[in-house]
Amino acid sequence: MPKFPSIPDFSADVNSMFKAMRAMKQIVEHLSGQLGGAGLGSKQGAASVYTQPNMPAGIEDVRDGDVWINTETGKIAYWWNNKWNPST
Repeated sequence: MPKFPSIPDFSADVNSMFKAMRAMKQIVEHLSGQLGGAGLGSKQGAASVYTQPNMPAGIEDVRDGDVWINTETGKIAYWWNNKWNPST
């Protein structure tokens, strides 16, 4: 399972927002391979990001490293080892 930084909760405090933005930036860099690695989606192209309320259908189209943002709950999950894994 890939190791991504946890995205911290933030408040109106500017420093807490910066910490959350930095964690999100690192996750994007991991997924795209910008941190020196090949990136999770590199074997078949860049990872896909799904933004929808329901789990993406058509499992044959989902690849390791793809991300699903649930637009109703705001929760994020990533596809790894043939299942959606919640982010922490």
